[in-house]
Amino acid sequence: MAQHILGGENALSRSTSSVPSLHSILWLRLVFGLTTLLGSAISFFALSWDIQWHTFVGRDRTLTPPHVLLLSGIVVCGLATLAAVTIETLWIKKNQAHRCFGQRSNKAGVSAAGRR
Repeated sequence: MAQHILGGENALSRSTSSVPSLHSILWLRLVFGLTTLLGSAISFFALSWDIQWHTFVGRDRTLTPPHVLLLSGIVVCGLATLAAVTIETLWIKKNQAHRCFGQRSNKAGVSAAGRR
């Protein structure tokens, strides 16, 4: 019983409901978090490249390779964050209250505001 409550051994994966389980939401958070981290790494590399480019070349146009790579990293971060917020917002609207650690939880916004 304790393993089931604490999330051990397939506690959340055998759900029969049509809404995403907490396990799938946590998986999505991991995927979108890693995608955002990848976009940040791309932007960090591109920023370093852009600084070197300006040191050696001087002023340049907008769509040089370092700028395109920098903007691509920003877009990856933005789209991953937008998708994560949208999916979690839709999930929490479908599941107005769910059980977490044996207690019934309110909406995420209400919980963040501190109202019970």
